[in-house]
Amino acid sequence: MSTYREGDRASRPRRRSRWFLAGGLLAGSLVVGVAGAAAAADRALTLPGLARLTPAADDDRRDGDRRATQQDQDGPEQDRPSTPGTGKRGVVSVPCDAAKLVAALVTANAEGGGELRLAPKCRYTLTEAFHETDQYDGGIRDAREAADAAETPGDAEAPPHNPADDTAGLPVIYQAITIDGAGATIARDAQAAPFRFFTVRDGGELTLRDMELHNGRSAIEGGSVHVVHGATAVVERVTVSQSTSLSPEGGGGGIFNDGNMVVTDSTFVGNSASGAAGKGGGLLNGGVLTLKRSEFHRNSANGYGGGLGNYRGAADVESVSFTQNSAAQGGGLASFSARTKVS
Repeated sequence: MSTYREGDRASRPRRRSRWFLAGGLLAGSLVVGVAGAAAAADRALTLPGLARLTPAADDDRRDGDRRATQQDQDGPEQDRPSTPGTGKRGVVSVPCDAAKLVAALVTANAEGGGELRLAPKCRYTLTEAFHETDQYDGGIRDAREAADAAETPGDAEAPPHNPADDTAGLPVIYQAITIDGAGATIARDAQAAPFRFFTVRDGGELTLRDMELHNGRSAIEGGSVHVVHGATAVVERVTVSQSTSLSPEGGGGGIFNDGNMVVTDSTFVGNSASGAAGKGGGLLNGGVLTLKRSEFHRNSANGYGGGLGNYRGAADVESVSFTQNSAAQGGGLASFSARTKVS
């Protein structure tokens, strides 16, 4: 067992913490419920002058009308969803073409949300960052970072982010958008400049399911996904692999969450927070995180939290396994000025 303190950097008032490291678990502030950080867990209606209608017949007629109307509006490329989509056009099938995926996300944002279904087992390879005017830069980021610095003295000395480093291969998510991967992979080309795949801005809601995110690489936080403060993400049955955050003091090699995130039945493998003091090789949480039935394997961080780093956030971790992860402090999991509940 070894003790660890944050050092000379001032921390938040009202939060004083002691740290301990044991069996790959680094914890400070509050950790409760630790039971092994790794756990491998027919009525008819008749009216005068009207034909007799049964509820079933009436429902069939209405469904037929709806299908005809939907087909007229959507055209032949739209699939009838088994459950309603989040946008106006139902579920949109995306051909196995990275450019078509970009175009579908642009349209979904413009229409106030949408649900996309990727081509089964397709590999969407992105070769460059998607260039767009980031609407989040209208003073919101500056105000947020100023508030954080005021709340936590010492952060003010940290160098500001260069907006040119905050790049993504896909359009920024501003709306409620669901992507059903159907076993597809979204990958960054090995020769491409650094960029993550998804950035979810304040008010955006991203749901990812049944896919792999491979070889994301960000100059700042979030190698594959960055969820900002005020944004929401749901990650279900997703593998995040071989992704890297180059942030000197940030991290989240696979994912960085500063908003509200739920991760279930997912795998983080071979990701890294490679900055000098990188945090959270697989996942770095600075917001509110619910993490269930997931695996962290062979992730690494130069600072702390080789698998998972919880820094100034709140995390509930249930039935999650941490194997062969590494970090200077907290190889599997590190809780740093945060509330972490592990079971």
